[in-house]
Amino acid sequence: MIADKRTLIWTWTCLAAAILLLFAVSCDGHDDSAISEISVGGGTLCVDTPRFALCTSAPCEIDTSDSNSAICHCDVESGANWGKTTCEERMLQGTGLSSNFSPIQAGPPQNLKALVCENEPTWASCLDAPCKVDPNDPTKAKCKCPVATTSPWETLGGECDPAECDQLWSAGHMVDKEFQEVLDAFGRLGVPGANYPYCSGE
Repeated sequence: MIADKRTLIWTWTCLAAAILLLFAVSCDGHDDSAISEISVGGGTLCVDTPRFALCTSAPCEIDTSDSNSAICHCDVESGANWGKTTCEERMLQGTGLSSNFSPIQAGPPQNLKALVCENEPTWASCLDAPCKVDPNDPTKAKCKCPVATTSPWETLGGECDPAECDQLWSAGHMVDKEFQEVLDAFGRLGVPGANYPYCSGE
């Protein structure tokens, strides 16, 4: 009888502990659907975003209604991405989404390399730019990006052909210390392409 009572007490104790643990997990403010954030390189790396526009190799054209902007044809991706906005601000709103950076196009299966353009000052700066999902193709998005006029710049577009520097591409500044920190953070997450190879072989 004593053994049975001890067993019953032990069972109820374990059950109570399990209930308390479950209550604590549900009430600690943690939301499993929340997006984890990593502050790095002067911006925020969102570990998992349902959808974002990736413009690292996007061809563009000047917006006919605004010569200071370009319309870039980007891909819709999901997963880890980096930008200057918060993860909440990048959440999809209807057909609207944000253009953010990921090195995945530099990894398999595309294995793109960064083309450096030294003397052509015009490119599209798409980081954090507003985009709309293509209604005819949910894997594509059009983004309105400010036109930048500095050089050198680099893009994963152009297939390593220097002649393509004459075209308008979504691009970015050369990799510096801060951006290398961003690439290193992607690498620690196991994101493909974090080595970010150049056409020059660097």
